[in-house]
Amino acid sequence: MKTSKSILWVSLLSLLAACNPNIESLAPGIGNVGDVIDIRDPGQGSLKTGGVVYFGPVQASHVLRWTNEDIYVEVPPGLSGSVQVQVLTSPFKSNTVEFLVLDQVESPRIMCFGDSLFYTGIPEEVQTLVDQDPELSDLNLLVLSQGNPAELAVTAWPRWTNALDCYNNLDLVVFLHGTNDVSDPQGLTMEAIQRNITEIIEDALYRGTDLVVCSLLPRVGDCADVLAPTTESLNSWLESYAIGLNIPYVDIYEDFVMTPNWEQTLFNAQNCSHPNQTGKQKIAELIKDKISEIFLPSD
Repeated sequence: MKTSKSILWVSLLSLLAACNPNIESLAPGIGNVGDVIDIRDPGQGSLKTGGVVYFGPVQASHVLRWTNEDIYVEVPPGLSGSVQVQVLTSPFKSNTVEFLVLDQVESPRIMCFGDSLFYTGIPEEVQTLVDQDPELSDLNLLVLSQGNPAELAVTAWPRWTNALDCYNNLDLVVFLHGTNDVSDPQGLTMEAIQRNITEIIEDALYRGTDLVVCSLLPRVGDCADVLAPTTESLNSWLESYAIGLNIPYVDIYEDFVMTPNWEQTLFNAQNCSHPNQTGKQKIAELIKDKISEIFLPSD
């Protein structure tokens, strides 16, 4: 009987935890009144619907979209400095996460959209490098993180349209997708992957959104290519496709494999598909360099 009660109690606690909203991150964590931010809870999927969002003591009145994983909401007026963001879905309250309200400085916005590689801190690394750059820092660029774990390009479409519909004044999108597609156990064909990726890219071009396209990373160990199409074949097509449309291309793959002892240096057996901190820093530097080319063109 004790065991049954214990199991029931644990199940009840699990249910309550699943109902309780938990903010994992804000994208971005800094911005102006009227900006749209993305409140994310991709781990638990517990934000649900029908709640309210507070920025400090001020309730947000404009929620553009509310799903199980994301809330797109405008920063309400009457705020300044650092405020704590919290989600309430009666009777539950989330944790609080800090948001810094700028003094109405115009901030060009760059969205990093992709799978888990843009979910594991790389956009934040890009933001740090941009802020540290003497020339780029004067532009007050904001880098938005829109990565999603284990996502295929075919399932990215709703999230893509949600993001572009809500972030309707983006200055640039950095796109990195396809890593999971070439390792999917269902064995997606090259044609299917190309169709999924081109659908997103062509939608961006139709909307007039400027793009940077990134190659897939090489993978090591158990994540190495065992299915067709391979990372190399998809990258070859992607580079040709991007250049044909005059879209700036970042060849992360080539830079990685040209690094001496790259498997140990950039992955270090930490994860066969996600680089270590050195690898993440390298990706961030490559993206930051491309941002410099776009926003600071040479005479």
